[in-house]
Amino acid sequence: MIPISEYKKQYYATHPFAKDFGGISDFEAELYYYIDEVSKDNQNIDAKYRSGIEDLTNRFIIEQLPFHNTDNISVDLGDWLQLMIMLQKCGLKKEELEKWDDSFYSTFFEKKILPESSKDFHAFWFMNEEFHDFRLNYYSKIRIGTTERELLDQQSLFRRYRDKINSIRMETPLSFMNWVYQCCYYYEHLPKILDYPKTYYANFIENILALGIAECRNNADFTSLSRYIIYRERMITANESSRWRKNLRKLVDVLTCYGEEPSRLLWLFAGFAVIFTTIYSLWPGLIGIKGRAIDKVISALYFYITTSLTVGYGDLTPVSNMGKILVMINELSGFCIGGAFISLSLRKLFRY
Repeated sequence: MIPISEYKKQYYATHPFAKDFGGISDFEAELYYYIDEVSKDNQNIDAKYRSGIEDLTNRFIIEQLPFHNTDNISVDLGDWLQLMIMLQKCGLKKEELEKWDDSFYSTFFEKKILPESSKDFHAFWFMNEEFHDFRLNYYSKIRIGTTERELLDQQSLFRRYRDKINSIRMETPLSFMNWVYQCCYYYEHLPKILDYPKTYYANFIENILALGIAECRNNADFTSLSRYIIYRERMITANESSRWRKNLRKLVDVLTCYGEEPSRLLWLFAGFAVIFTTIYSLWPGLIGIKGRAIDKVISALYFYITTSLTVGYGDLTPVSNMGKILVMINELSGFCIGGAFISLSLRKLFRY
């Protein structure tokens, strides 16, 4: 690595206006140096730069974070992302990256963000939201898993400041909804090994989802409303103790997405159409179908649709006991599918 003073000279030569804005610190110069080197895709980067970048990362956590003000946290978050990307390119394993990230999270949240909650809760809320927006984007770039502590911290905030969070919900609903999404993301991506069972967080998630659903209705945000209803119902299904009720709820999820996607029932209707049309056309004696093969298929499909829709013109009727049993099953399935489709579609329509 070249001397810091030399790199600064090169940097100012390339960025002549940098000095007018206060220049760069030694830490920033070293960070920019490593970023420049890493971007060259040097094949020996792991051996050549790893110890230096790790030392810089350690100094960032110990010396930079605790003493920076909170006016613009995006700078610190951006620097951390760059450091983690460089450590990743140096070949650090997932477990090593998670240790570094754990140190960063502890320092940043506990020493920079959390103390603000006792000073100005609104300022703290938006800092917390910005931090976790960064975390969700960060996980898409760095190959590490979420931590349990992220969800635990948000649950503790909800228990401690429930009234203040409720006022945030009424004053800035979009910010509250974004926070609900963040908490749901952490809940859904909890690590396999936990200090508390997953059910420990279920009540918290159900509570904030219920508030989120109510807020979506108040603000006519029906897209988010459907998403949160589906998520809440799936969470309830996962925590259902009764096996047969869990399987029944899963079936409702598959067929209608808990009533939020009634159009799925049309696929079920089409599937039954294939089954019953095949049966009626292969065994035409069941309902007295006659004629060529194509005539039998058309007549069988016609009979299925009119029976399912409970029209029943009477031009085709079952002529055997087996045919009568099939027609009763056909009628019941058509009645249930049609009734469910109409009621669920009207429920969604009248939200508007």
